[in-house]
Amino acid sequence: MIGLLKGLGSTNGQIRNIFSYHGIQLILKGLLVGNLLGVGLCLAQYYFKVIPLEAKDYYMSYVPIGWDWGIILILNLLTLLIVGLIIVLPTLAIVRIDPIKAIKFN
Repeated sequence: MIGLLKGLGSTNGQIRNIFSYHGIQLILKGLLVGNLLGVGLCLAQYYFKVIPLEAKDYYMSYVPIGWDWGIILILNLLTLLIVGLIIVLPTLAIVRIDPIKAIKFN
C-alpha cells in the first residue's frame, strides 16, 4: 500500500498522516471499549457485590472498590501517548521505501 501511494504521488508526510490517523482511531476505540468494560465491571462490584469473599479469611465479605478518577485519566492519557509513539515510529521507515520496488511483482 505504501508503494502504491508513493507511486501515485503521495508524499511521505501524507502517508505518515494516514497511518497515524488510523492508528489513533484504533487506540481510541480500544480505550473506549476497555474503559466501558472495566468501569462497568467495577460498577457491578460496587453496587451489587458480585465477587464475594470468605469473611473469616479476608475479614470482609466482598471485594471493595475504590474510585480514583485521576488515576484512570492519567492511565488513559499515558496509554494514548505510549501507543501513539509506537505507531509513529514505524512510519519513519516510509522514507526508505522505493515505490518501484514495492509495486514490482516478481
